[in-house]
Amino acid sequence: MPSEKEDDKKKNKKKAKAPQRKKDEPPPKPIKWAEAPKEPGPNSLDLMRQCAEDLAQNVFPMNIRQD
Repeated sequence: MPSEKEDDKKKNKKKAKAPQRKKDEPPPKPIKWAEAPKEPGPNSLDLMRQCAEDLAQNVFPMNIRQD
């Protein structure tokens, strides 16, 4: 049965470290993240509801009437 020290050594070996840069090597390039998605425009259901509201509005509102 392996001892606890041997188990610890195996665990330490499994941990991989990032390679260190050399003295003359330039720093790594920054990561370019994609822009956040923009909000989508109105879909056809929204447009149909807006059209129905426009048709239901009074063509001659009270404040435009001639006395």
